[in-house]
Amino acid sequence: MLSRFKTRRSAVIILCTSAALLAGCGSMTNLETKARILSEPPCTDFFFPIYFADKSSDLSKAAQGVILNAGKHSLGCQIMQVQVIGLADSPGARQDNLDLSRRRARSVAAALAQAGLPPAQFQVDALGSAGAGNAPLRRRADVYIYYVRER
Repeated sequence: MLSRFKTRRSAVIILCTSAALLAGCGSMTNLETKARILSEPPCTDFFFPIYFADKSSDLSKAAQGVILNAGKHSLGCQIMQVQVIGLADSPGARQDNLDLSRRRARSVAAALAQAGLPPAQFQVDALGSAGAGNAPLRRRADVYIYYVRER
């Protein structure tokens, strides 16, 4: 009987831990993003989100730190392309959301260029609120950095 209780308790602990880890995946903070960028091997393609306040395209101090770390991480690497995609949540007019997501993408691209990434390699896109629900996680710009592969 005691053995069965321990087995069930272990299963519950594993399930709860897994659920907590999965819940955290969708809400990575800027501090977690900084740590992940710094731990990635240099010159390895990577992705990170930059989050914004509601109806804003201004970069927070934390977002500026993430972008600065991405620039440091890319030093000495040959960058093939930097893709920045601005997004917005659904409240508001479609065109306003598209304009906002475009400003977000441009704001991030400008900061990346200032951090030392080559602006000639930038592809800046905006999706607005297309496909969005009313979720604060859509108040972001997604950044993809692709490096030239050595042969």
